[in-house]
Amino acid sequence: VRTLDPTLLLTRKDWETIAPDSLFKSEYIFCYFFEDDIYRREIVEKVAKLTNVPIVVLSYLDNRNRIKNKWNVDKQIIDASPQELLALIRGASYIFTDSYHVSVFSCLFEKDFFVFSRGKMGSRIETLLSDFGCRDRFIQEDEYDFFDVYTPRNLPVESSIQYLREESIKFLKASIEN
Repeated sequence: VRTLDPTLLLTRKDWETIAPDSLFKSEYIFCYFFEDDIYRREIVEKVAKLTNVPIVVLSYLDNRNRIKNKWNVDKQIIDASPQELLALIRGASYIFTDSYHVSVFSCLFEKDFFVFSRGKMGSRIETLLSDFGCRDRFIQEDEYDFFDVYTPRNLPVESSIQYLREESIKFLKASIEN
């Protein structure tokens, strides 16, 4: 039996109680990547130009300098508390990531998000997106050249999240009681 990641055992409302609405007053594209490649940069920069929405990047410690030197970003954030990370996700117009947990919170907050593969973590993210009916949010390498932010994609299905949450809680309670 598989249980959900603990972050998914809480509801959107639970997370909203600790996450400010937004750190910025205007729209922005939020990016958080563990891996960096030119294709991701090109897609994000293309979307920023097309939508006229600035890019905000939260830098993972190992890619801080690479982003500063290679990306054309409007705002680079070096450090963020958990609450600030949630606010960055919650307030974004678009989200691009290869992070499982940024994907989780993008689902919970029903954001317009896009996910790139990241090595072994890709299968975990693909399972998450499949479970919540939004597998089309995963950007495959063969889509890089013709990616279109305006192509209609599925948002996470709240009923799927709620069902899996309830099943996980039932299983955990039964495990504790036995």
